[in-house]
Amino acid sequence: MPTTFAAQWCLGGVVVLVAHVITFGPALVGPRDWVPWDDRENFVDQDGWKGTSWSHVQFAFTSQQSAVYEPLSWLAKGAQHRWLFKGDGGARGYMAVSVLAHTATALGLLGCILRLSSRLEATTSSGQNRFDKEDKDWNQQENGDGKGKRGEAENAELAVARGRMRGGYTASKQSEEVAAGASKASESGVEAPTAACHWTPSARSA
Repeated sequence: MPTTFAAQWCLGGVVVLVAHVITFGPALVGPRDWVPWDDRENFVDQDGWKGTSWSHVQFAFTSQQSAVYEPLSWLAKGAQHRWLFKGDGGARGYMAVSVLAHTATALGLLGCILRLSSRLEATTSSGQNRFDKEDKDWNQQENGDGKGKRGEAENAELAVARGRMRGGYTASKQSEEVAAGASKASESGVEAPTAACHWTPSARSA
């Protein structure tokens, strides 16, 4: 799948051109004339649009031929009649111009869609990357705080164990240390280590 704008637009343009040739090609092949629906009323028997003079401009902006108000369309057809077809009243040329205009519009719309989709994708990707970075930073901070709180509880437990080994801890001091470590751990939501040693009074404490 092409990734650059030019490659995507060229590939999509080929699809658009093929679709237009298949759809509108038969209308441009062989003898073609105005269709007997409303073309005679609008184009064959109507001379108000055939030119670019001031009277033709007035017709374009004031006429509601067949209950349709389309001044730009009348001006475009008048310019084609005057400058492109030199007064030729055949229908094939106007059909060809309409098909080319439709094709150009489709290609332009394709380019707009590709540009907007690429910008939307870039914006979404940037937002997701920023969210992932913030989430990662938050997790790192949370993990760091947890380790710090857990370390405080472990240090308190270690101090109790060292005190027992030195024989200088009393039962009340041990309880205070363990309670302090448990309190700090509970504040951070970390499970405090439990004491695995039994305190035995030493001769010094006695």
